[in-house]
Amino acid sequence: MPARNTDGTIRNARSPMILKPRSIRARWVTDEILRCKRTGLSMALIAIHIGRVGQGHESPLSPLPDGIEFPAGYRLSESAVFKAYHKAMNQLRSMPKCSGRKIRRAAKKCI
Repeated sequence: MPARNTDGTIRNARSPMILKPRSIRARWVTDEILRCKRTGLSMALIAIHIGRVGQGHESPLSPLPDGIEFPAGYRLSESAVFKAYHKAMNQLRSMPKCSGRKIRRAAKKCI
């Protein structure tokens, strides 16, 4: 399987991985979706909010990284918000969790 960049494009095996603006924008959108969902907005309202932020009409809840530019007429569908939200939640669930019990056991061994 060929080596790939963060946006899925194929790269030469000898070239370094490049973080493209499209990938940075996608990570920001995911972060913005999670923050909006924590405040209790629906998927439809989140899609409208992100579209308006991309057009410059509203301020974002999470800070925009430097150099991010949205295409003219940028908008996001409700189904795209739904997919991005569930993908992010699945990634968060799959991260290893450190329980307090493991920390206490490690502390007892060190004492």
